[in-house]
Amino acid sequence: MKNVFKAHMLLVITTAVFFVTGVIVSLLPAEVRINLPVWFVMSIGSLAILLPPLIYCLIKRISPAAAVGLRKTRPINFLMAVLVLICAYPVVTVLNFISMLFVENAVQDTMMSLLFTTNLPVMLLVMAVLPAVSEEFLFRGILYNTYRKTSPILGVFLSALFFALLHGNFNQIPYALFLGIVLALMMEATGSIVIPMFMHFLMNGSSVLISYMMKPVFFKEQVMNGLNGFSELENMLEMLNAMVGPKGLTMVIAIYAF
Repeated sequence: MKNVFKAHMLLVITTAVFFVTGVIVSLLPAEVRINLPVWFVMSIGSLAILLPPLIYCLIKRISPAAAVGLRKTRPINFLMAVLVLICAYPVVTVLNFISMLFVENAVQDTMMSLLFTTNLPVMLLVMAVLPAVSEEFLFRGILYNTYRKTSPILGVFLSALFFALLHGNFNQIPYALFLGIVLALMMEATGSIVIPMFMHFLMNGSSVLISYMMKPVFFKEQVMNGLNGFSELENMLEMLNAMVGPKGLTMVIAIYAF
């Protein structure tokens, strides 16, 4: 129980650092805040999540690699991770759709800001690489490995719950909770933090790549909205058409329907 209490305290401190960092940025003078690149602000958020666990390891005099379960893993596990993500993606899509019936998409504005102000490598860095490292280090690394000593089921649920809540919006919480459970189970199955990090990167990175491919469509949408609007159905069809072309459009629709 002592270790669980320490894990709780680490979570509280990390959460406080994360939100205080956001408050500090919001309190900067308007002329400074407006000129801050979106990628820079997002990078600060990821580092705010990573720094407290690293300091915790330093204070406890334990190796960060040992604390989070950084071990070699078999190549077949990477293939399994990809297959699990493919199976999990429809659930994520449904949960996101349900949440958007009640709240707005919390990621869309950030994605659009990055899309039109920076390049693809920077987008992948701030939205895929840094979150995969910092969030997995804390949640599937230190927290899960601590909680599972009491109960593996408790470790899976608590690490996933706190992971979801840290996102701080009702749009992301449902699918982040589901993904947190999947990632913790993969951590348990493989015994290495490498696989959850890899899966986290793939999930976020695929969203970045799709958005980057859709950049001309998003630009057209903005133009059309300024003229006579752009319906949801037209928007979806344009996105699919831009991804695969007219010949593959029917196949994509059939796959998603299945």
